[in-house]
Amino acid sequence: MIITDSEENRKWVEEGGGFVVPVKNPRILAQKIVYLLKNPDLRKEFGKVNRRVIEERNNYYKEMEKMEKLYEETAKKN
Repeated sequence: MIITDSEENRKWVEEGGGFVVPVKNPRILAQKIVYLLKNPDLRKEFGKVNRRVIEERNNYYKEMEKMEKLYEETAKKN
């Protein structure tokens, strides 16, 4: 994963899972892209790490369980 440096984006990149590049710096972005193109093992590792992150943090069923609990709590208050 290669992302631009913003607070929200940084939350998605765990150690070993990608590169954070400065905003409005296409030279560094290009360097990171080329680096990953030349390093297939690292690309695969980033893919594994980021797949795990997505499954843990953005799992549809887990998120819907959270929403259901929020609705239940709200309904109990009324």
